[in-house]
Amino acid sequence: MSAITFTMGSGGVPAGHYNVEFLGCEPFESGNQEYGPGFLFKFKVLGGTHDGEETSRITGAKCSPKSALGKLLSAMSGGKLATGAVVNPSDYIGKRFMAIVEETDSGSTRVGSVIPVA
Repeated sequence: MSAITFTMGSGGVPAGHYNVEFLGCEPFESGNQEYGPGFLFKFKVLGGTHDGEETSRITGAKCSPKSALGKLLSAMSGGKLATGAVVNPSDYIGKRFMAIVEETDSGSTRVGSVIPVA
């Protein structure tokens, strides 16, 4: 049997944990009718082999405790969001986080969760 080469899909830094800086959030349209409008959250890796590279997360537009958007905003704010809470992602631009980057089924990667760091 010949050697097998592991390859990764396009998009993002490899799965792992990274110190990152939040760059911002913008509206996102996938072009796929299955998914509605959402948001693209961008982060820049700080230090290590992937210093300066970007990683991101696309979420849906619905903000609830179980949605990717709700979970990400809760994590960025440092705790559980109360019903009716208003969060402006722009308030977190320039803030630092520990990001857990996970591999998707397609082989690309995305930010799975973040933890605020001082």
